[in-house]
Amino acid sequence: MTHWCPLPFKHVFLEPRGVKPCCSYTQTYAGEITEWLVSDELAELQQQTLNGVVPEGCKYCVNAEERDGTGTRLGALQQYGTEQYKHTDINYVDYRSSNLCNFRCRSCEPFFSNRIAQETRKHPELLNYYPGDASVFKRPDGKIAPTTTNDKQWVLDNLHKLDRLMFTGGEPTRIPEVREIIQHIVDQQLDTVEVIMITNGSFTDTWWFDITKQIPRMNWTISIDAVGPAAELIRDGTNWDLVSSNTERLFSIANSVNIGTVITNLNLYKLGELFDWCNMLEDKYAHLSNGRTHHIEICNMPENMTPYNWPDTMKPTVLANLAAISKKHMQPKQQEIVNALSAGIRRTPYNPELWHSHLERNMLLDKVRNQDFLIHTMPLDE
Repeated sequence: MTHWCPLPFKHVFLEPRGVKPCCSYTQTYAGEITEWLVSDELAELQQQTLNGVVPEGCKYCVNAEERDGTGTRLGALQQYGTEQYKHTDINYVDYRSSNLCNFRCRSCEPFFSNRIAQETRKHPELLNYYPGDASVFKRPDGKIAPTTTNDKQWVLDNLHKLDRLMFTGGEPTRIPEVREIIQHIVDQQLDTVEVIMITNGSFTDTWWFDITKQIPRMNWTISIDAVGPAAELIRDGTNWDLVSSNTERLFSIANSVNIGTVITNLNLYKLGELFDWCNMLEDKYAHLSNGRTHHIEICNMPENMTPYNWPDTMKPTVLANLAAISKKHMQPKQQEIVNALSAGIRRTPYNPELWHSHLERNMLLDKVRNQDFLIHTMPLDE
């Protein structure tokens, strides 16, 4: 068995464009979940997986595995094991019903943030850097049509069968459908469902703290790529004081809290400060029995944000910074990532086209947003 993945049998990814077996799959079925579950497309995908064949839509994930040992499939194997399934039995739903979001993250795109869609509608020169469906620019508010009512109803009707339900966005704390489903879980006392919130941590409604205490398996991941001014630039819309305060409060009450970090060429030079902050929280709340981890991924897309591609003149400085971070007290996963980054930077030939695309895109965003990414993210004026 050269390529076995349980996700086509156990998992669905719901978004406004349709359905996929997981977030990494590069092809979207343009229909509702009830249609997807009996479709020829899913049957073919499952058969390919059983035969050990890599489906076309899985190649992005396979490339990540070969490059740095990461990928959605590897995480699924840790969760489900290597047992081969023969029949569809969905117990994990990734529900992304809208692009409603109050942030303009530099690694994001209009389809996942209506604020970026609004910005791109106003500054069409940004379109060169955002692939995909231009329909998100038709509405002045930048919002896309949410997932269908039928998809939401399928989730509500099948909650008792699910082990996990993950909400992302957009920003899920701002999406009405998310709140409706979570309240239904509480009202129906569906304590067996693990509710996973992937959030930017910017909410001000205390309802989210109250509901967290009512769901035994309510788990949070706060997306934080840097601290302080760098955080506010990389994830534009961040109020660092608010996000850090919300994170601490969740650390004190939630069943499980993760800090989710994606490493790019924008935050690579700020990892030491981020690791220090994460580990401060770990030490501060070590007396609690809840789960706390720092979940770290290395950016694969967009390609011009990869943390591996640096001009040869900058590589010694970047590597020296990683070496200095290695001397700090770190969690094992943090050390593993630093080692992988150092090795990846050394072995990756400089790609000037990608580097200049990175500079041009971020300088354009600076112009549009009246910011300066070089001050907060780069070791040298390159």
